[in-house]
Amino acid sequence: MLRSIRSKVFMAILAVTLLTASAITLVFYFRSAVLIENNYTSNMYGRTEQLMRSMDQELADIYFINANAACDTSLGELAAKYSEEKNDTILEEIAGILHTYSSRNHTMESIYMIMADEGVTVTSEDYPLYRKELPADVAEQVERLEREYATPVVLEDFVHSSGKLVTFLQKMEGRNVYFLANINERTLYYDYLDGLEGDKASEVLLVNKQKEIISFSDSSRAGTVYEGTDGGIPACSGVFEQKKSGNIQIFSQGVFSECGVLLTVPKGEILRELNQMQVFLILILVSFLLLSLIPARYIAGTVYRPLKKLTTAMEKVSDGDLEVRAEVISKDEIGTLSNSFNHMLDQIEELIQRLLTEENQKKDAELEALQYQITPHFMYNTLNSIKFAALVKGEKELGGLIGDFVELLQTTISKKGAMITVADELHILECYLHLQSFRYGGTIQVKYQVEKDAESCLLPRLLLQPLVENSILHGIDLKKEEGCITIRAAVKDGMLYIDVSDNGRGMTEEQIEGLLNSKAKKTSGLSAIGIPNIRDRLRLYYGELGRIAYVSGHEGTTATVSLPENHV
Repeated sequence: MLRSIRSKVFMAILAVTLLTASAITLVFYFRSAVLIENNYTSNMYGRTEQLMRSMDQELADIYFINANAACDTSLGELAAKYSEEKNDTILEEIAGILHTYSSRNHTMESIYMIMADEGVTVTSEDYPLYRKELPADVAEQVERLEREYATPVVLEDFVHSSGKLVTFLQKMEGRNVYFLANINERTLYYDYLDGLEGDKASEVLLVNKQKEIISFSDSSRAGTVYEGTDGGIPACSGVFEQKKSGNIQIFSQGVFSECGVLLTVPKGEILRELNQMQVFLILILVSFLLLSLIPARYIAGTVYRPLKKLTTAMEKVSDGDLEVRAEVISKDEIGTLSNSFNHMLDQIEELIQRLLTEENQKKDAELEALQYQITPHFMYNTLNSIKFAALVKGEKELGGLIGDFVELLQTTISKKGAMITVADELHILECYLHLQSFRYGGTIQVKYQVEKDAESCLLPRLLLQPLVENSILHGIDLKKEEGCITIRAAVKDGMLYIDVSDNGRGMTEEQIEGLLNSKAKKTSGLSAIGIPNIRDRLRLYYGELGRIAYVSGHEGTTATVSLPENHV
């Protein structure tokens, strides 16, 4: 775990360096990959397009040679003559003419002339010059292909019974005679396609308009429909990326023959050399990281030194040495923090001196205050003497009243503790109500409904006396004997609830609002505190949890005090 600022800063610099170098390396790698891929595909597409133009011109030349042969009237006359005479010499003469046509193009293997009605095939080759007994299925196949295809097709060499021929078919006008201009499939492959199939391409093939393979490295697939992946043959020339297989397809289609050269290259093969550079890129990344150790160590030390001096000064202060000061060696945030720390120590020393002075002044004031305590004690002693004198003379009621007054006076003047129990607070109320009952001729009735759990709860001293006093002065009608005050105390859900209710004349909403929202001030009551004072003390002690609320109507007024439950 990194515990010091120096190690954290050091590791942060290394992390930033590593992230930056990694980002640069990745950007370089991917940009290089895109550039290499674009360069390769552009170059290969150019080569493929150039090769296809050359091949298309060659195929067009062969097509026109075959068309000229099919339009040769002399061949038509010889074919008619053979039908009549069945003389093999005529076939040899036809073979000589076919040989003349086939010699016009070096790529063309041969020309076959099929006389379907006679079942005879004449070739342009030296051997055989002709072959009789043409299979019926071959004649039907040739007739069908000539009718359906204008582009080159692949046929089994039915003359030699070996290999496959790429051929153009042409029918002689007005006769059941067909001309086949043949190209050896292997010759076509090695002359044009083999040069494209290097170490990267997975397959190079020539297809016709019907998506049939014309030439391929595997000659057995010639004449079959190309299945491929991700859609097979593209609809037009261009470079295409196959999403599923991750291959790149380069396709170029001839204008005349409508054949196309399809080159499929795995993307990984294109980027093979770049992938071999990964080790080099990793070495560069590690080198960047190692070189960053020197500036990282220097920067971490620069940041750490002033912070270390400040930390040392703070440790000495925590041990009690207030004379120490932090050395300021920089003008950055740490320097500002050191100056603030030194200024704080100066203020603390000044405050300590001020507290010492005030403490001495307080002691002097306490000595002086002891002299004024004679007066309250004199008052208590005098009132107690009067109480005992009244009791001796038989004035028990008067003696009791004087005793209650003395106890109430002691409670209001005493400074011992801000909190008392509910039971003690109710005892103070009993003394107060005894005096008020005597004052108003015993017309005040008081009822107590206090739960046992509530008696031991703590509350601020003299919190309830102003509420009772407010009920006496502004609530019940003292001229009527049915005036009654009810005091309830209960604990519920962690809160202490105290109600002071009277059956008096009630208060209006405006009076309640003014009573609760007025500023605290001295009142004419015995305790010299009013309802706003209760509100402020509850807020001071308990915050939002301490509240006072009034509910009033024709049947009287109820003041409810709620505060958190807190037992002795």
